[in-house]
Amino acid sequence: MKEQNVRQKGRFLAKMRLVAGLCITICFATIGLSVWFCLFGGSPMAHAQSRSAVIGGLTEQGMVTGVRERTVVIDGRDYEFDQKVEVFDAKGNRVDLSAIVRNAEVRFRLKQDDINKIDRIVVYLPQ
Repeated sequence: MKEQNVRQKGRFLAKMRLVAGLCITICFATIGLSVWFCLFGGSPMAHAQSRSAVIGGLTEQGMVTGVRERTVVIDGRDYEFDQKVEVFDAKGNRVDLSAIVRNAEVRFRLKQDDINKIDRIVVYLPQ
């Protein structure tokens, strides 16, 4: 009888160690994922936010619905490009205006003295 109780206690303790180990693993995995999403996010917009020097002050965002030579339509509204417009990709690299294509997400800054002109824009190309 005592021997059987000792075996049952041993099995119980082994199960408890296993459960405790799984709980600790799940806890660390949850914390790790939380940190990952806080730092890197799940969307392209969040990934590019780490490039704060590039996107600093970019208060507008939207989807490109049309592109012309010196203008772009974002969410149905026409905007002109400033003569000195700065265009970046999601990684913070400078790119040409030709990188702005339909269905691309963008964040941009409007010129202070002309709310219809974009002077800085970041392009997130569709996947």
